[in-house]
Amino acid sequence: MYDTGETKHLKVIANTKAYEPPFLLVEGEDVIQPVYQFLMLIYLRDFSAQTIRAYAYDLLAFYRFLYDSGLTAEELDVQNLTRFILSQRKQKAAPRTINRRLTTIQSFLNSQYNKLGDKILPSPSPVLYKGQRNTALLGKSFLKGERKRSWKLKVPTRLVDPLSHNEVQRFLAGIKKYRDLAIIYLMLLCGLRSAEVLGLEIDDIDFIENQMRVRGKGNKERILPLSNLARKTLKLYLDYERPVKCSHSKCFVTLRGSTRAKPMTKESLRMLFRYRSKITHLKKAHPHLFRHTFCTQLMTQGVSIPVVQKLMGHTDIHTTMAYTHIAYKDIYKEYHQAMETLQKNYEAD
Repeated sequence: MYDTGETKHLKVIANTKAYEPPFLLVEGEDVIQPVYQFLMLIYLRDFSAQTIRAYAYDLLAFYRFLYDSGLTAEELDVQNLTRFILSQRKQKAAPRTINRRLTTIQSFLNSQYNKLGDKILPSPSPVLYKGQRNTALLGKSFLKGERKRSWKLKVPTRLVDPLSHNEVQRFLAGIKKYRDLAIIYLMLLCGLRSAEVLGLEIDDIDFIENQMRVRGKGNKERILPLSNLARKTLKLYLDYERPVKCSHSKCFVTLRGSTRAKPMTKESLRMLFRYRSKITHLKKAHPHLFRHTFCTQLMTQGVSIPVVQKLMGHTDIHTTMAYTHIAYKDIYKEYHQAMETLQKNYEAD
């Protein structure tokens, strides 16, 4: 994201006012009203602060393009939209990021400019069949109609190899705080997201039934079983490390310094994983990879996809199927086992 010329006064700021969006797009000291109205609608629909923040930053990129091009939102057309996509590509924005920004822009224009988004960014329609034709050899076949243009960029498929058993052991070795161990176990053995870990409250944990209430994306709640190892470590943390005098009910807190007893922040969580990754030389060991490892291990152990979907908190089962994959080492193992049998069958006498 750049900050030059006429766009240097554009920025996203946090908003502390009650009953207003938690983030705003401003030019200097002035709130950009169309964006404010759009974010207010999103806020009233009870979207999370993280989602509203993402929308605000998407529109920041959009307005920076408009300002640099000398345009207003009402003047946006197909040609200018193409220029916006090209500008994003030049800034090395990922295809997935560009696609998300296009979706945000479409929603924003529809909301504030009389459905302008659908006129410029039509949603791709399924192929329409005009009818049948008959051929002597092939029988009946369908004639395809035209498909509406889609502005979505092709997103490359990325296979993220989960952590191996040895890598997990290396990462865990030397951790002395029960709090840090509990956080990692909740991701590795229960599949929690970073935000779900930080949002966990004391009353959400049921040590009698060995389960916990988790608030996922969109404030959707799910009840998850608590593994014995995660339960044991959580209990040790709460009994011996978490300060008794806390003015809040968040489970995980800062243990040292001027912010002691205050809720743990996203940056504190990132610092924990950055530090552990550095000293263990596991550069890829970021928080979400532990959740991915949990999901992949369940699949490897034969847990059904619908069960994995519920545990992961995915609304759509296709998300679960796209999110998980068999680790490379498992592919190689299955391949070599099959080859041993096949080679014996095909070996010349």
